[in-house]
Amino acid sequence: MVSIASHCGEISPERLSTHKGTTNILSAQTQPFGLYIHTPFCLQRCHYCDFFTMPRVGERDEQFRPFLDALDSELQSQLSLFASRTLRSIFLGGGTPSLLKPSELEKIFEAIQKVFSWDDTCEVTLEVNPDTLDLDKARAFRSLGINRISMGLQALDEDALRLLGREHNIEQARYCVDVAREAGFDNINLDMIYGRPKQTLSGWERELQELLEWEPEHVSLYELILEPGTPMTRAVRKGELVLPEEETRLEMYRLARELMCEGGMQWYEVSNYAKPNRESRHNLDNWRGGEYLGVGPGAHSFGLLSPWGERRANPRNLPLYTSQPDAAPWHPREAEDVCKDALLNGLRLREGFQHKPFHETYGLTFSTQTLEKLPSLQESGYLDVEEERWVLTPRGMELLDAILVYLDPQPAD
Repeated sequence: MVSIASHCGEISPERLSTHKGTTNILSAQTQPFGLYIHTPFCLQRCHYCDFFTMPRVGERDEQFRPFLDALDSELQSQLSLFASRTLRSIFLGGGTPSLLKPSELEKIFEAIQKVFSWDDTCEVTLEVNPDTLDLDKARAFRSLGINRISMGLQALDEDALRLLGREHNIEQARYCVDVAREAGFDNINLDMIYGRPKQTLSGWERELQELLEWEPEHVSLYELILEPGTPMTRAVRKGELVLPEEETRLEMYRLARELMCEGGMQWYEVSNYAKPNRESRHNLDNWRGGEYLGVGPGAHSFGLLSPWGERRANPRNLPLYTSQPDAAPWHPREAEDVCKDALLNGLRLREGFQHKPFHETYGLTFSTQTLEKLPSLQESGYLDVEEERWVLTPRGMELLDAILVYLDPQPAD
């Protein structure tokens, strides 16, 4: 029997035996999983950012030490759930984890090693801001076993960088990529944002062409989202900034898809492109329904701890987190949540939603009301329904959110 930390109770045989997917759940509990570490420290918050972050005050140990102690405690508290299982991926995000000193990151890895093991095949990603990396630091990070860099580039236009509240310039970003290469990193992702105020289609094309010249292994291209309470959102609401028209943003998305594919990148997720075999293993496994443990303030977790899986969310508050790092409970999902999560994560992938493994894992099927809507999506050219999977066409991908609302995924009675 797998036991949960005391504040969560236990997974009892009775709790598992009532569900068709029990065998698969128990099998999954022996599989490798992903680990996410949230490091909240930043030089400053970007104008569009809604993640949990806080300013790093110099290099004072009194800020990092309680954070590290809390990480160590939280990892220990979750050991019983993932005992004797190896890590398939580690993702250090934030915030700006590259703001930490190599010695501080080393302490984080030591805390992980007390609890979990991994080998050389494990993908270990570090999120990096261009203004926080030099050659010595890059070499030190590589020596710690980090083998993938994910850089928050966001724009290749100086005015746009200032508008977004980014601290770096294009020259710093280019230097960051160069030193990462020199330090031995052969797996680099670059993040970009489109649909920005004042952005034009021709300007976006120029940025994408320059981006490809940098030869990254992976590219993430996200449309700007106006998150509540951010400076960017307030400026747009007041009319001080104006976003491109919806049709222009759609043309930007299509242009990105065209140029990335022409540049040798494979489109594997609605917003992500990679060279062959360079997909983000951490994210791809999560989208396929894999388990991941998130530690740190604001981190989220998903585990197959009961037949329909359970979720966990840490508080977005560093003092609260450091005072009670293992207090966040696991919450079982309802059948409706399982169906919605499965379609959202499956349809966003170019490989599509695979309904047979879904049924085998969870013992669920979709309601007649949901299934009856598939033919109309097929006839409209938005969806291909194959024997084993449902795959959105490129036109369907452009309407992913609307299609999910239309399908309204519900379990059968």
